[in-house]
This record gives sequence, structure tokens and C-alpha cells, in this order.
Amino acid sequence: MKQENPGKFRLAAIDLDGTLLGPDSRIGDENRRAVARLQTAGVEVVPASGRHHHTIRPYAESLDGIRWLVSAQGGEVSDLARGRVLGRRFLAAEHAREALELGRAWGFTVVVYSDSDVFARGLESEAPALRHYEELAGRPVVRVDAAGLLERNIFKLVWDAEPGAIERALASPSLARTRAVKVRTDARLLEFVPPGATKGAAMALLAAHLGVEAADALGFGDGENDVPLFQWAGVSVAMPHGAAAARRAATFTAPPGPPESALARGVDELFRRFPDRLGCRPAPPPGPPPRRSKQLSSFSFLFLLSSLSLSFSLSPPAAPSAPPPDES
Repeated sequence: MKQENPGKFRLAAIDLDGTLLGPDSRIGDENRRAVARLQTAGVEVVPASGRHHHTIRPYAESLDGIRWLVSAQGGEVSDLARGRVLGRRFLAAEHAREALELGRAWGFTVVVYSDSDVFARGLESEAPALRHYEELAGRPVVRVDAAGLLERNIFKLVWDAEPGAIERALASPSLARTRAVKVRTDARLLEFVPPGATKGAAMALLAAHLGVEAADALGFGDGENDVPLFQWAGVSVAMPHGAAAARRAATFTAPPGPPESALARGVDELFRRFPDRLGCRPAPPPGPPPRRSKQLSSFSFLFLLSSLSLSFSLSPPAAPSAPPPDES
């Protein structure tokens, strides 16, 4: 339940791909400054992504002041060094097997996120889809044999295939019978996650640990997987290039412009809309500068009058005029 009288913002979850990161998978200077601006205002910034902890951490370490991470689509909440884990959600073994076998039957590349790393079958090592996935992740996938894929704690499974094949799969009754929750995070990617594993649920767990109310939390994102985060956070900001579902669920959408600086524009708009909740004084409304009055104020008039009186009192007396000449 939302607070009736929310206070200052204290916590912000920021998605990575499409939000913090630009199309080149880098954090641009404008977005870096936006993160620092939130932190200066007293907001704890938390990267929250579907990525594995291993691939989020380098980005987090390139920013100052990051203490916590939400990874694997909300499957894990941990500190930056992963020395303290607040919560984890794993797929039930039978649900993971259903998704794995169906993906294999349809010829899809299947990637498995475990608590230790990200895995795929060795036979798929040369598959174009797997190379595409590794480019997105920025990190090689560990190759194992087929039997080894399920011999671990699994956060989620990911199918990687052509967008048309994913569309056909979504319309299939066979997919509907699988019991894991399905989340589409890209035109080529369909993810299978445990029930309750969302960024919103993960942030709720972290907020409770930090003593922060949901109403005092922020969410920034661009995808359908950010909708639960937006539903939980007090104020949410969607990227203008993001999914329609995310834009509908958000409190507002960042102004249009280049995608690599959309987060920065969203933060600018946040400060404009909620200055008091970010420790700022509201900016004065735009308008013409005040006109100076042509009339003297009463103080100015009295000051002028006293000045004139003083000048008269200090003036030397005039010399007597000479008598007129005698004309007689």
C-alpha cells in the first residue's frame, strides 16, 4: 500500500540494457552524471537487470557508491561483492526441464543461468544465436554437455531464436503448458523464470532491508520485465524508446531524444517534477522579469527630502548685496 504522505526519494532501481546502457552497451557521460546527481540528492542507486551478477558487476564498479545489485530478473538480491545475499529464487527442476526440452525440440539455443555462471550446450558453441547472445552479455557462456545443464541451481532459462520463431512459439499450446513464468525481454529472447521472480519483488526485499517505503522508491526501465518494478515503486520513469507496456505502466516517460541519454533526460524531468522530494527548491515559474516602478516609494521619497533639507542647512549664507550706486 502506498504512503499517503511520501517523503524524500531514498532508493532507485535502474535497468541496464536500454536504460543505463546505450545501444553500444556503454554508460554514457550524461547517464553517469545523472546517477551521481541522484546519489548527491541522497538516493541509493541499485542496478537491476535480467543479466547475471557477473555481467552487472563490472558496470556497477565503474560507478561510485553502488552497494547492492538485483540480477537474473529479480532471482537474486546481493551486495556488490556478493558476500551477502538477501534472497534467491530458483526454478523448480521439473519446470526447468520442460523449458529445456521444448526449446531443444524446436531447435532453439537454450542458455541456463545458474548461481555460479551462465551455461549452454557444447554442441551449440558455433551457433549464430549463441554468438549473438554472448555479444549481448559481453561475456562468454560456459559450454557443458546436455546432461550437465540441469545439474545446478537455476535462476532462469533463456531461448534465443529469430523473432519470427519466438512469435510462433508464443502462440503454441505446447508453450502454454510449461509451468515457468514466461518473460519476453528482446525480439529474439524468451525467458523462463520462477513464480515471483521480478525486479519489483527483489526491490521490495531490498527496501525492507534498508527500511525504505515503496512510495519513496524510484524505478527506471524500458522493457516489459520492468512493469512489476514500476507497479511497486512510488514513481517510475520509462524510456521513450521502450516497450509500450512499460510506458503505459510508468508514472511518466522521459522526454524524446537519443537513447544513450534517455536516462539522463528522465532524471532531469524527475527533478523538475519532484524538486521537494529530492531536496531542491522548486524553480520559479517562467515569465517576464518584474518591471521596476516609475514611482518613488515612500522610503525613497523621504530619503530624498531629508537629503535636500540637509544640503540647504549646510550651505553658507549668501553675501549681502552691494548698495546701488548714488546717482545724485
